[in-house]
Amino acid sequence: INSMAGQMMAWSLKVQGFLSSRKTKVPILALSLEGDPVSPYSDNQLVALFSHYGQAKKISSKTITKGYE
Repeated sequence: INSMAGQMMAWSLKVQGFLSSRKTKVPILALSLEGDPVSPYSDNQLVALFSHYGQAKKISSKTITKGYE
């Protein structure tokens, strides 16, 4: 997982500059699974901050694969 996490940085919205200083008027609902190493809740909180009325929600799941079912 650690080596994959390093490669995933290229896909980071923050690294790509999508999280700019201006907020979008479109409300964003950013969902993440509890314990997801690729899309952690902290990243989704950042995405929600760059949207007016944006929200970040965490989906509880016993395992990551169960959360996607």
